[in-house]
Amino acid sequence: MPDPLPKRSDQRRRRNKGDGPDLVKAPGGAAPVMSSADEDWRPIAARWYASLTESGQAQFCEASDWATAYYVAEAMSRNLAPEADAEELHLRPTSLGDPYRK
Repeated sequence: MPDPLPKRSDQRRRRNKGDGPDLVKAPGGAAPVMSSADEDWRPIAARWYASLTESGQAQFCEASDWATAYYVAEAMSRNLAPEADAEELHLRPTSLGDPYRK
């Protein structure tokens, strides 16, 4: 047997609970200062890092967010290094022998 049709919205009684206690706002900290981009970064990493200040979300960033962004831009720049610089990133043989050698 199907359920009865619900009442129209203008015929329903609202039994909502109260909104609860008043909202208490914590004071915000001082606006964090963003470090400038490193001159040695690859251009795309520097552009990405600089673009964060233009984002609408920048007003919500804390000091830890900017520190993380700096780290990501640094890692991005290192990973985009040309092949000559990238040799540092390759695995080198260990004292136990080269695990990739056949």
